[in-house]
Amino acid sequence: MNKKIARALFGAAILILLGPAQGFAQYSVSKYKNQHEDYDGQLRFGRVMVVPGLSFDTVYDSNVFKEADFTFVNGSEGRSDDFIFITSPSIHTFLKREAGDPFGFEFNYLGRDERFVNLDNEDAFNHYLDGVIDMGGAGGRTDLKVGGLYTQTRESSGSEFDSNFNPRSKRFVKAGHADLLWRISQLFKATFNTRYEKETFDDASLSEEENAFVDVGGSLFWQYSTPMAFGMRYNFRHIDFMENFGDNSDSDTHSIFLATRWVPTSTLSTELALGFEDRAFDRFSNQDRTDFAFELEADYHPTDRSNFTLAGSRRIKNSTFRDVQSAEVTKFTLGWEQKLGIKLASIIEAGWEHVAYNERSEDTVAPGQPQRFRSDDNAIVDFALAYHIQPWLLAKTKYHYQFRESNFDDKDYTQHVISIGLSAVY
Repeated sequence: MNKKIARALFGAAILILLGPAQGFAQYSVSKYKNQHEDYDGQLRFGRVMVVPGLSFDTVYDSNVFKEADFTFVNGSEGRSDDFIFITSPSIHTFLKREAGDPFGFEFNYLGRDERFVNLDNEDAFNHYLDGVIDMGGAGGRTDLKVGGLYTQTRESSGSEFDSNFNPRSKRFVKAGHADLLWRISQLFKATFNTRYEKETFDDASLSEEENAFVDVGGSLFWQYSTPMAFGMRYNFRHIDFMENFGDNSDSDTHSIFLATRWVPTSTLSTELALGFEDRAFDRFSNQDRTDFAFELEADYHPTDRSNFTLAGSRRIKNSTFRDVQSAEVTKFTLGWEQKLGIKLASIIEAGWEHVAYNERSEDTVAPGQPQRFRSDDNAIVDFALAYHIQPWLLAKTKYHYQFRESNFDDKDYTQHVISIGLSAVY
């Protein structure tokens, strides 16, 4: 399991390092820091490791603002494309928690200085800071992780439907979380988790988009046999918009899943969860919805050099569009990581996402027509190569393709991002 997690972290870190951050208001420097697999650094203070790093990237983005061909955020004719030069200092401090240790910890900082060739107004220095303390109970039956993060960024969140503002608007994200694992017996395990996250904006005109949410949940699993486990998961989320302008309204979501885990061999693991989600809005009961939901994860690594992943889900997601309250999002992602020799690795990831909105709205391209439900199909393809010149020096390149086709023509867009870079740690 540890090797599997290390591989997943390595692949995800390279993909994200070479392209935009993905996920709405879910920023974490941890996904940036592990550029150099199994490299613990040269600065040691007892068992505490400190790994400083520096990365340089050159990026070409064909559509910085994710615009349709006829939508011009910056006032120019045509989409806003540009070259971006990125310098990223970082520091990773950690104490590995070994067997029998009462605790371990990990703290990370990443700075990301973005300099545009033409779009000077988009220049920004982004800050990412996160940390977690890992504690174990007596007898090894409990594990508790407590952490938090702080982000100041103008990077695109990567979401396809979350907001109606410029994707590079300066935002601040603060979060804290606690996760408890309880090994009740050899057959039963339980988890409890809670998270608080708040997002605010530098632009006062976006105050109505500022929001916070609270997650509380848990799970219980029964190890039926060596390869098979059954369980259930529950999660409650309350979303609070600080200013309830227009249709931006608070909501409560309950998610319940029945799940099964199947690990027939050391090279294959799967988990499938089936259930439903119920979402209720405080002010607009006609927006309430209850939908079937599922989550799927599969990991197959036939050798130490190859790793294949499959992920899928169908969930109710939040939107802060004034004419849309929520959307049912179905998506699938395939990934393949291949080590090509001792120093070279490739990562390919392809994803498809269907977004079905809940509220009828007017098509601005065809005014006067009856209002209708908006529906989007999004496709993302990533290809990355990483070459370890030395254990502490990494060369990297990535191609990122993103495409959206909507039944509302002004929502269509295409984006190509190409990047090359060099990163070093000490």
